[in-house]
Amino acid sequence: MAKSTEDGHMWDILKVYVPITILVVAGFVVAWQFVDPAPPKTITIATGAADGAYTASAKNYQEILAEAGLKVTIRHTAGAAENIQLLNDPKSGVDVAFVQGGIGDPFGAPNLISIASVFLEPLWVFVRSDTEPQRLITLKGKRLAIGAAGSGTRVLAKTLLVANGIDDENSSFQSIGGADAARALKDGKVDAAFFVAARMSETMNSLLRDPNIRLMNFARAEAYKRLYAYLSRVTVPEGALALDTNKPPRDLS
Repeated sequence: MAKSTEDGHMWDILKVYVPITILVVAGFVVAWQFVDPAPPKTITIATGAADGAYTASAKNYQEILAEAGLKVTIRHTAGAAENIQLLNDPKSGVDVAFVQGGIGDPFGAPNLISIASVFLEPLWVFVRSDTEPQRLITLKGKRLAIGAAGSGTRVLAKTLLVANGIDDENSSFQSIGGADAARALKDGKVDAAFFVAARMSETMNSLLRDPNIRLMNFARAEAYKRLYAYLSRVTVPEGALALDTNKPPRDLS
């Protein structure tokens, strides 16, 4: 009889505690599904060229976030177009990226979110010319450095050129940018070069000082702004780029 009593007592304990245990485990499973994970301690930012504005900005964020205990790794890329590809690739290891306005496709990348607009990036078009160029349409049939593959410059340049009836069938598109494009323009190997930059670099300053090269004034800047919502009109005041040589010689758009 003693054994039966002990068995009955054990069964009473199991009836009470086993359901409780199951409920506790189930609670942890539910919590694991719905509670947000702890924020990461390390993130990777895709930028652009090592000496570009994107990288300079990333370094600033790197210093600021380090104070909050977050380590920021910077990955140099060809530019905005490549950055979009890296963000869309779950195996790339890239968490955040600088992307030029108008490059992203909300339908092709519905899971990407734009956090904020950080700064304006003007489009600069330098042309080998004796007079001030004012319209992209005048570049038809020319040799054009439209930016390196994977860069936002290339995407924007092709968009605007095609809108002006200029494509790789009636003109020569060359996939070079930055210092390579500037060198080709100075050497006469291309007739025009496109740059998208938030600030003037030494490379671009050298083009301003070349007597054979002119900076395009977009006479139809307002039209581009209305046709492409991601574009803004920016005015460069007379002399703002070089007071000693008065570059530009008048206000440019």
